[in-house]
Amino acid sequence: MKIRDRYIMTELGEIPEKWEVKKLVDLCNIITKQTGFDYTSTIKPNLLSEYRINTVPMLQTKNFKGVNIDLNTDFYIPKDIAFGFPKILLNQKCLLFSIVGASVGNIGLFNEKSIAFLGGAICVAKFIDIDDVELVYYSMLSIIGQKQIKHITKGGAQATITIEDIRELKIPRPPLSEQQRIVKILSSNEELITKTYELIKKAKEIKQGLMQELLTKGIEHSDFKDSDLGRIPKEWEVYGAGDIFESVSIKNYPHERVLTVTQDRGTIYRDDCGINIKTDSSSLRNFKLVHNGNFIISLRSFQGGIENTNLRGIVSPAYTVLSNIKPINETFFKYFFKSQKFINILDSAVIGIRDGKQISYEVFKSLLIPYPPLEEQQEIASILSSIDNKIKVLSKRKQQLEEIIQGLMQDLLTGKVRVN
Repeated sequence: MKIRDRYIMTELGEIPEKWEVKKLVDLCNIITKQTGFDYTSTIKPNLLSEYRINTVPMLQTKNFKGVNIDLNTDFYIPKDIAFGFPKILLNQKCLLFSIVGASVGNIGLFNEKSIAFLGGAICVAKFIDIDDVELVYYSMLSIIGQKQIKHITKGGAQATITIEDIRELKIPRPPLSEQQRIVKILSSNEELITKTYELIKKAKEIKQGLMQELLTKGIEHSDFKDSDLGRIPKEWEVYGAGDIFESVSIKNYPHERVLTVTQDRGTIYRDDCGINIKTDSSSLRNFKLVHNGNFIISLRSFQGGIENTNLRGIVSPAYTVLSNIKPINETFFKYFFKSQKFINILDSAVIGIRDGKQISYEVFKSLLIPYPPLEEQQEIASILSSIDNKIKVLSKRKQQLEEIIQGLMQDLLTGKVRVN
């Protein structure tokens, strides 16, 4: 393969001739992970309030949010304890690598304006030259870095990356002036991603607050009454779920597409989620027909366990298919079955449901649930749907920005496109 003029071939591919390839260990004065800390010293947020000023957030791998580090953590360390472990106290710009578990290989850029405590399963890299931190960060997020991280990730029951392998990671390093220009371009684009992420996060918080308010108090009510569900608007009724929904079992439709119920994507076609289970037509005749608008009681109940569907297909006989026998707004009940209010109702009715115990229709039909007037159901559904639509738009924008920055990283960090 012919090399372009003023370019050289390296183990990372073709780069400009004035660039060099550096190992991470050559750029850092420390690459280590946290050891020797007693986690019983942590304080949960609900115990803090006025004590928050005297604590330091403890970062865990789940605080890595894509290209962001979220300091709204689950645990905090009293400052007097945290500062007793200076080697694992983060107070300068550095890189963090998740080295164990589902988030293995995730990279975070820690800002020197913050102070945090390093939790377990995280490796920290502190740099000799602070100008190198962001260059390495973007290099590790790029295809150049991701290929190397994939290569050094060990499989098994729990994926891991060793510190020794992290030290050997390589990056292309331009002269300082070009390096600074590259970082400036990438960081300005990442700032847009971060702002979009914060907007999504805020919209989700607003949605949760509105769900709590609207699904218990309704819209602009002044008169309330006591009920078996507590105080509810006077115009609302309380029914057993079996008075609103019935179990339906329509079979002998073997040629319909098979549906599956997921916790994160709702009801989808089974072949759309990578599941390729061969089922003979005789077995499919026992599967239950699902229409657009039906609800399905999932096999497990971690998020309420009841999914609405806008698809037609068939589901395993193990599922319970629900059809409404009273007029309802389906979207209202879709939100209600995902609300903390309903999950609390489930918890009080079924022991062990948090461990994934199946919800039977016999259990479901005895649950008491609110039934607002149909017009109010529609209004509440419309409000919550508008926020969900906003979240979808923002999420799509964030995805587009991430695709743009990934392309920029590939072009700029290989010298394919030069900045001057």
